[in-house]
Amino acid sequence: MAKFLDVFLSSIGIFFVTFCWSYYVLRDVKCALWCAFVVGVCASYIVYKIVCKSSQSASTTKNNKKKIASFTNYLCFCENVANVCAELLKYYTFDVKKVQNDGIVATKSGVSYYVALLFDNDFVSIADVRRCVRRAKNTKADKLMVFCIGVKPTESQLANGELPTKFVDVATLYKLFEQADKLPILDKPVVKKSAYFAQFAFSKRRFGGYFASGMFLLVTSAMTFFPLYSIVWGTALLGLALYCLLNKKYNVVESVVSLE
Repeated sequence: MAKFLDVFLSSIGIFFVTFCWSYYVLRDVKCALWCAFVVGVCASYIVYKIVCKSSQSASTTKNNKKKIASFTNYLCFCENVANVCAELLKYYTFDVKKVQNDGIVATKSGVSYYVALLFDNDFVSIADVRRCVRRAKNTKADKLMVFCIGVKPTESQLANGELPTKFVDVATLYKLFEQADKLPILDKPVVKKSAYFAQFAFSKRRFGGYFASGMFLLVTSAMTFFPLYSIVWGTALLGLALYCLLNKKYNVVESVVSLE
């Protein structure tokens, strides 16, 4: 519902901008209305496509990529990574039975899991998959879960052919640790002070203020002695409002992930 409201408000704003400029140039109400209607319909379709696309895919910022890279190094060189992952499983209501350096045996809702820890290579190899499946079967696990840095589709299909398997890559692991508030202390990436202002000024939360101000200037432009200034500033504010609504750089979509 929220995205349809965003599209509606954006279309209304573009309609008013087009009408004000068309009427200012043509001095004909009918022509201005037709121009505004055509532009408004086209704009609503474009905005709808952009809003839907942005709501379906989460955007990973450069800052988050640095954090995930630091987290990956932590997992690769941490001496007690098995205990750290065991604590994560406990948070997500898994009953941890056995903790080893290369794997964890756990249960949840009567289902037994073998959680393999593979942080030696950037991608899980076929040999790694076979070894994990054998270990899972030795522990009589019902399902296999693999914590890893990355995995290719072929290896994922191979594992699922032998045992129900879920691969959890490092980006998903980072999100799981973050949700559980169990992230280890990592080197904080340097954030430029100017970025704080941009995140505040161009966030979607600023859309309403810019939109209302721009619409006020456009609506009242006909009652002022200098309508051109009101139209220019109203257009600028509505353009800024649309940027705040549609940009991905300062509007990261947060997603919730699960281990099940």
